[in-house]
Amino acid sequence: MNSLARIGSIFDRRSIRYPLVRLVLAATLSGIFLALIIDAVFMLNNQRADIQRNLTAAANAAGTAASAAVAFRDATAARGVLRMFEAYPEIEAAALYTNEGRRLASYGDGRLLPPNAPAIGPSVSGIAPLANMATLHLPIVVDDTPVGTVYLQARLDAYWRAYLTA
Repeated sequence: MNSLARIGSIFDRRSIRYPLVRLVLAATLSGIFLALIIDAVFMLNNQRADIQRNLTAAANAAGTAASAAVAFRDATAARGVLRMFEAYPEIEAAALYTNEGRRLASYGDGRLLPPNAPAIGPSVSGIAPLANMATLHLPIVVDDTPVGTVYLQARLDAYWRAYLTA
């Protein structure tokens, strides 16, 4: 019974202990909540950077593999290179463009692709938070001379689902 009286005295409203315990509890909960928010923001930025790295690596691999096909305007070989994107289910459409802007080969949904290279527009660095789609285009370079462009359009639902359920 003596221990119950002692516990009761900790929460006695006339004592300074009660407001002090409430203050410490509020400060602790606020700190935990702030740490969780900061961690979520850092994880979101890391996820966006991972997506950007994955898409850039895929585009670089396709550009390197297709450099000869684009330089020599070999559409059959270029289509064969773009079949590598079958291993990337998030990539819905991809294309290789010549330096003159003509589409040499495409993969996936052709309606998502620009008709020619000038229609691509400027490259946007980074991916918007929780964006549904990402577009990436990189130059294909042979001996320090650009010979074409590789263009990717990817669906990001699976990435964000993994982020939000982790």
